[in-house]
Amino acid sequence: MIEQKQCALIKFTFKCSEMKLFYLCLLIVLIAYLAAPCKAEREGGHGVHRIKRHVCRDGFENFEGRNCCRCSPGYFTKTPCTPSSETVCEPCPGGTYLEHTNFRESCEPCKICDDKANMESKEQCNPRQNTICTCQNGYYCDKEVQEECKACHPCKTCEKGFEVEKSCTSTNNTVCRKAAEEVGQGWIWILVSLVLLVIGVAAAAFSLQKEVYRCTISEARRGKPRHR
Repeated sequence: MIEQKQCALIKFTFKCSEMKLFYLCLLIVLIAYLAAPCKAEREGGHGVHRIKRHVCRDGFENFEGRNCCRCSPGYFTKTPCTPSSETVCEPCPGGTYLEHTNFRESCEPCKICDDKANMESKEQCNPRQNTICTCQNGYYCDKEVQEECKACHPCKTCEKGFEVEKSCTSTNNTVCRKAAEEVGQGWIWILVSLVLLVIGVAAAAFSLQKEVYRCTISEARRGKPRHR
């Protein structure tokens, strides 16, 4: 009886060993299966191609029926994607730029500010941004056409008797107004003229009154009888 129980326990232990081995083998196979895409990624296989396309941060571009990753600003498309490789992007060379995500084969040339048009560079060109031009000191271009400004014009100079109300800027011409001193001097002349007029009228009235008084005295003397 005891021998039978021992035999049964030995058989059960053997079966458990077989089951543990089976699960161990299954776990090894599962790990190997999951590791396969990682290997493909290191080798640049077809699996990487699909994974990378799912993480294109700059979006896709349809090229010959395939969704190819777009290039970031400041980069151009050197080689479009193929069924087995991704888009190859390279930085824009010096003197060129691209401001937006793109699928272009070349970069745009940087703008040159024309000094003969009284313009100068405000911000230098870089791979991600075109040159920003502005007017030289003493010149302006209307802000309404600033984006399309081709040439800057000389700032206005206020004439004699006028003063600057708003100074000239790169986007606005000078605004002039009548000088405050000139306005003050005008009032002074008006006041002086009024004073002189009043003095003149008073002098004339005094002179007239004096003449009337003289005539009155003269007539009185002629009409008075003489004493013997």
